Amino acid sequence: MKQFLILIGCLIILSGCNSPKEGNNEGKTRIQEDSVGLISNQIQRKQNEVTLLPQDSFLMIFSSVSVMQKTDNFSELINENYGVYVISSNGAMPKIEKSYNLNAGLLSKTIANNAVFEELPKVICNDFIYNKQGCFAQEINPILDSEIWNYSGLNEKEKQAFVAIAETIKYTVIDTESYTYYFSLVENKWALTFLDIRVPCQG
Repeated sequence: MKQFLILIGCLIILSGCNSPKEGNNEGKTRIQEDSVGLISNQIQRKQNEVTLLPQDSFLMIFSSVSVMQKTDNFSELINENYGVYVISSNGAMPKIEKSYNLNAGLLSKTIANNAVFEELPKVICNDFIYNKQGCFAQEINPILDSEIWNYSGLNEKEKQAFVAIAETIKYTVIDTESYTYYFSLVENKWALTFLDIRVPCQG
């Protein structure tokens, strides 16, 4: 019986030691809230620092392209170091010019407000130029495959610069009512690096 009373006394003492005081509870609550806040801030900061998935971030910038075209201001889309290569037709041969500014005089057709992610339309030169109509985007790099620089008037140094930028292309957009646009991710920022204003089936 004596041992039983001693055991109960020890348990009471231990439970008293483990029971936090009211002030300590408030302190612990504040520490927990501060920790949660700190973690939330870190996560938010990381989300801001980390680039979105390429397709998502591309769609965000692409949605503003038509607005930029209407206001004649592509400065936000053209990398100041890379510029943009404009591909036009010079008879049978492609004509390639590098520009750091696009204007309404060059772009007579307006791009669509949005693009559908699916296989790019194919040129058929039938009743319609393409086998489907609309604005389409795909993670593909046809410029690199075409080796178009070998059929232009670029010198060797210009060809090397052209290829170096062509290798950065991530998305190609064909607007069947407009042009073919090529976008690169340069220093974690989307840039319009190539623009093909040629009309297929003509020339």
